[in-house]
Amino acid sequence: MTSQQKHKDDDHVQLGGQVSEDPVEYKKLAYIIGGVFLLASFLAWSRGFDIERFIEDFIAVYFISFATFKFMNLEEFSSSYQSYDEVAKSFPLWGYLFPFVEG
Repeated sequence: MTSQQKHKDDDHVQLGGQVSEDPVEYKKLAYIIGGVFLLASFLAWSRGFDIERFIEDFIAVYFISFATFKFMNLEEFSSSYQSYDEVAKSFPLWGYLFPFVEG
């Protein structure tokens, strides 16, 4: 089987052309979301805990965190984003601006 056929049969495509379904990768994601949860809990608690405040803080920390990951490789994110976002297909600059808007 050639690498082209193998890639064609893959259900998952990852940036850089490498596919990884290692459980360690899922643990990393769980740690990140856990960290977002802890930070949002601390922020909400430090200002007087309220469930609405916690939800607002969680969403804010989540978006800032994942925007930061997009900044780490902005060029590759932009080209990947254009493959599935209609606005970015029409206006390639949007792929570069989106992480800033999200953050």
